[in-house]
Amino acid sequence: MDLPKQIIYALKKIMDDGGKAYLVGGAVRDLILKRDIPDYDISSSLSPSRIEALFSDHRSYKLGKSFGTIGVIIDSIPIEITTMRSEGAYSDKRHPDKVYFIDDIVSDLARRDFTINAMAYNPLTSTDLVDPFRGRADLEAGIIRSVANARHRFEEDPLRILRALRFASQLSFRLEANTYKAILESYQLLSLISKERINDEFTKLLLSPRPDLGLRLAQETKLIDIILPFKTNRGLSRASLEIIRLSKAELPLRLAALIYYLVMDDATDMVEKLASLRYPKALISQVKRLVGGYLILKDMDESPYAMRRLLVFTGRQTAKQLLSWYMHEAYVNKNKNTRARYEKLYGLMIRVVEDNDPIDLKDLAISGKDVLAAGIGSDRPELVGLALDLAHELVLKNPKMNDKDLLIKSLISKFK
Repeated sequence: MDLPKQIIYALKKIMDDGGKAYLVGGAVRDLILKRDIPDYDISSSLSPSRIEALFSDHRSYKLGKSFGTIGVIIDSIPIEITTMRSEGAYSDKRHPDKVYFIDDIVSDLARRDFTINAMAYNPLTSTDLVDPFRGRADLEAGIIRSVANARHRFEEDPLRILRALRFASQLSFRLEANTYKAILESYQLLSLISKERINDEFTKLLLSPRPDLGLRLAQETKLIDIILPFKTNRGLSRASLEIIRLSKAELPLRLAALIYYLVMDDATDMVEKLASLRYPKALISQVKRLVGGYLILKDMDESPYAMRRLLVFTGRQTAKQLLSWYMHEAYVNKNKNTRARYEKLYGLMIRVVEDNDPIDLKDLAISGKDVLAAGIGSDRPELVGLALDLAHELVLKNPKMNDKDLLIKSLISKFK
């Protein structure tokens, strides 16, 4: 298994100083799976202060120093180097109350969450993995298994419950029986975790290759009602999970589909509650536009005017997302009528876009100044906005009306 030269350099530097060093955690897992490695973690027998001094000629960050971690940047690659440790209780359900520095890699691995994350590797000392919990066997079998007692691991940090589902989604793995049982028994502990931490894990789950796996597990274990800030009035069907899986890995789109299939007609009201999960306002606005647009799309007329109205509400890019969503629904449900309707709606959108039909107010051939010049609103300014809205509606119904003289003439007949 080949490692970047920067990792080999860091391992050798620690060893040359008399320390033990191993690549650990997700990097080892992803190395075996031949996946991209976003983060590199090294476990070392040297103290944090010693690591800090050893890498003093490199940029570093020390936010985790109290827990034994020094971040080092080598040729633009960030590496977190953590002193091997055992841990005390987790009173705050996130960090150990006390950390004990040790020099035994097996004991260090024993504190980790899942077997697939509890392996260590140093090609400078051996071609073999340090794998005391049979993580490689679980990788090969496609299993998420807790290290040691699953219930105890989840009580230490309940976010691990959601991490188990996230890994299942990212890797297309299944939960080992005792780990699954412990989630069923411990799922309410997740309510003790901050919304920011839940947001981070849940977002990774939704953007994974198999969000349907994690969402199905969340539903089975009742985690969905703790993760989401509203009560669901219906379950996620096999079809709706498949539609979410097929959708493009874009957070607003997958959130919109999830909320829609959970609460249907009440979906637009529920979207606002995403704020409690610390999602930004811009994202919530986009999710609301997608959900509202989909409700319009499902019931609207199959006419150019209706398509223009939809584009006014959603914008062109969002309308494309909605039609893709609708196509997946037709495909999954094997509904010939829905497929035929999708094809017609898609054709309408292409026609409206390619014909460059005026859609937005800014596309109008007239402005507020033109309305005032025509004698409308000079003594009642509110009429200017009403006149522009009427002109907009006239043009949506018939794009050929987007002519200054035609519009002014029509407005004068209405307002004078």
